[in-house]
Amino acid sequence: MSRGIRAAGLALCVVVALGASTATAQEADSELQRSALARSLFQEGLGFVAHQDWAAAADRFRRANELHPSPAIRLNLALADEHLGRLVEAYELAAETAQDAGAPDELRQQASSAAERLQSRVGRLRIRVQGQTPEDQITVDGRTIPSVAVGVAMPTDPGTHAVALVRSGETITTVSVEVTEGGTADATLAVLAVGVRDAVEDHGVDASLRPAPPQSGGRSVLEEWWFWAIVGGTAAVAVVVLVTALAASSAAATPIGGNLTPPFIDVEVR
Repeated sequence: MSRGIRAAGLALCVVVALGASTATAQEADSELQRSALARSLFQEGLGFVAHQDWAAAADRFRRANELHPSPAIRLNLALADEHLGRLVEAYELAAETAQDAGAPDELRQQASSAAERLQSRVGRLRIRVQGQTPEDQITVDGRTIPSVAVGVAMPTDPGTHAVALVRSGETITTVSVEVTEGGTADATLAVLAVGVRDAVEDHGVDASLRPAPPQSGGRSVLEEWWFWAIVGGTAAVAVVVLVTALAASSAAATPIGGNLTPPFIDVEVR
């Protein structure tokens, strides 16, 4: 009986070991396939760089980096993004590569130079909001920004941007602002409180604010002082509705020269 139990146990161990070996082999094959595909995408990206097709080059480098993260791929993606005006992402990628302890020293130095150059070109956008409710969302070019970014000069790609306040799925107001390289721009969104805004849009007074009609035999509403006070107050509110966008920028800094402009890094992806 004991021999049978030991034999069964040994058979079970062999099955488990074989199963683990098979799983390990499959994982290794999968990793090899990912590396091979990443290498192919990387080479395609270099080919697009040679033709100055920066959008296609960035697409290939991005895919390659997702499959097989590599400092060389990451830096090439940063340089392609720079040509496309995506300076914020380009800076982050270059800075990450410069701080990568596993990257070759020469590559880290090149990444550091690129990051320094890019940092001087990144713009800043500061958004101020008046009359915002907790449910409101602030968007830049259709993308919602965190509430903590309001009032802060946040890194932004140079160019024209649409800043909007969205309330209950409806865009309440939008302003256009120009951000220059190395400059800071301000955008101000000012909106009325919900009840007041509805009253102004209806060219009248909110129903909850209107007095009850006079009883039979009473004076006309037009003869009451409070009616004209409300009408005057509503008109005054309509006059002070204000949505402004202010843009102020400093002169763009001269990019720091480096040995990565324009050549890209052609290395083997391992």
